[in-house]
Amino acid sequence: MNRLLSLHEKSLWGGLSGLTTVFGLSALMHLVSEFALMNDLRVATGPFYFFLLQIPALIFEQGVIALARRLKLGLPSWLNYAIGYTWVWLWCVAVLPLWVDPQVRLGYWGTGPKYSIFLWMWKGQLEWFELDN
Repeated sequence: MNRLLSLHEKSLWGGLSGLTTVFGLSALMHLVSEFALMNDLRVATGPFYFFLLQIPALIFEQGVIALARRLKLGLPSWLNYAIGYTWVWLWCVAVLPLWVDPQVRLGYWGTGPKYSIFLWMWKGQLEWFELDN
């Protein structure tokens, strides 16, 4: 994509172009494969949104890293790693239910949680549902 747009890979626009291309194609690939396997668009869109949301998350992460470097905080490397792992864990907790919850609700998983953390964060209340086993 960068060659097509005559962008240097290390430039801001080159990086954004590559990031968008990779995650956009991944989202599309997962949408098509999930739909082909399950023949249910309600389930197939979960991974699509999951991968598309990686783009703004990574842009935000890179912005925070650039700001921290500019401020020259001088944090110990162990703290940098701890912050990074915490960010990734929190991000996965926030967006992975987009992928999994529709599958659980529609019975594609035999067992699973009987509540949705994502819906709790979104609506402020736990929504309990029954799994048909």
